[in-house]
Amino acid sequence: KLQAQVTKLQQRDPDIKQVEVEPADYQDTKADLKAANEKIADLQKLVDDAVDDHNQRLAYELELEKAKADQEEIKADLNDLEVKRQNMLKQNAQIREVQKMVKSINELLDNFAMLRNRLDTTMLPDESSLVQGLTEMADKLIENGQVLHDDLAHPYRG
Repeated sequence: KLQAQVTKLQQRDPDIKQVEVEPADYQDTKADLKAANEKIADLQKLVDDAVDDHNQRLAYELELEKAKADQEEIKADLNDLEVKRQNMLKQNAQIREVQKMVKSINELLDNFAMLRNRLDTTMLPDESSLVQGLTEMADKLIENGQVLHDDLAHPYRG
């Protein structure tokens, strides 16, 4: 009977249990792997932070460029406004000057009207220098009045 059991056991496939055996440096390698993964995570964070910083710097540079462009546009607008201001100052000065001249000319025209009303041309000698001077003055008044009239009717605005 024993012999039969021995034979039976010999014919049977042996039960082989697989047992994992850690290599001697397994725990060290496992710790090194964990440390390496932590180092990779730290480096990845540094890379992400560097990318964020770079993106922020690019955004700042774009903002700065836009601000510079806006500043140039504002400078151009200020220059345009300064030119307009200077033109308005010149125009105002000319208006004041013309108003003074108009007042003087109106006084002169009033005097001319009094001269014309008081002057008895029949009492003047025909060829006298006074008649010649008055005639030249009247011609100049007519000529300059016509030129002024034409200028006002068709002003040159360039």
